[in-house]
Amino acid sequence: MFGSERIHLFFGTLVFLYAPLLYFHFCGLFQVEVKKSWRHLLVFGIFLGYYICFGFSHTLFFAAFSIHYLIYALWITRLLKSRQHEKPVKKIWILFITYSFGMVWFFAIAANAFSQFNHELMADWTELIAFILAIILFCGLIYFTMSQPGLFMQVRVGVSNQIKSNEPEDERGNTQMLELTQLFREEKLFSNPEINREMLAEKLGMDVQQLSKEVNRYFKMNLPELINHYRIDEAKLLLENSALQIKEIYYQTGFQSRSAFNTAFKKQTQKTPSEYRKDL
Repeated sequence: MFGSERIHLFFGTLVFLYAPLLYFHFCGLFQVEVKKSWRHLLVFGIFLGYYICFGFSHTLFFAAFSIHYLIYALWITRLLKSRQHEKPVKKIWILFITYSFGMVWFFAIAANAFSQFNHELMADWTELIAFILAIILFCGLIYFTMSQPGLFMQVRVGVSNQIKSNEPEDERGNTQMLELTQLFREEKLFSNPEINREMLAEKLGMDVQQLSKEVNRYFKMNLPELINHYRIDEAKLLLENSALQIKEIYYQTGFQSRSAFNTAFKKQTQKTPSEYRKDL
């Protein structure tokens, strides 16, 4: 059924996996759930079926891939804009990998198009540009891999893992928990609705598992409970000392819904926010 050329060209269908997998990577990086992820593989399935029936078509495959990649690049950019609280290095990584990878493919496809229409000189030059961009992309990947390994794995390399300290473990943990308390009291990190273990672990130079362990040991509660504790304390101050509406208060303290705010507030104070303000 397949000659050697058909087998070789089969791998051309895999280009339709590049953009979805890149999108999945960034969603994982931001801990965003990809709903019905199988839908993102439909285009690959369609062109795989086309290839089996009709073979490879440079014009059709490359044109479709360009549109396909552009759509995902726009989705990735939209994802980036929605993550206002993320560290700049993540945003730089997203912009670099999305658009440098896209430019490599743009010039590679352009070189193929020039070759198809017998413009060999233009094909050679655009192919050279694609080659140079690919080198830049490769060097960039090495740089980010070395300097920011957490971008590739959902782990954080903390200072405590890099350099062994002579301090007793509990004493070192106490120091880090005091730093965490300071971050909550002075910088009010709890007000960030997207705060998570990874973000706090990175700020404290710890790994995620160690952070959870130390929080439980030091505060006698888990991290989500600790975050809500600080959020509710801040909400109580706002209820007591401001005329802000309850909706404004729960947004300002990091809650994303009134129901979650009411549940956490009543758990800590045995009153709803409205009842608490009324009893002042």
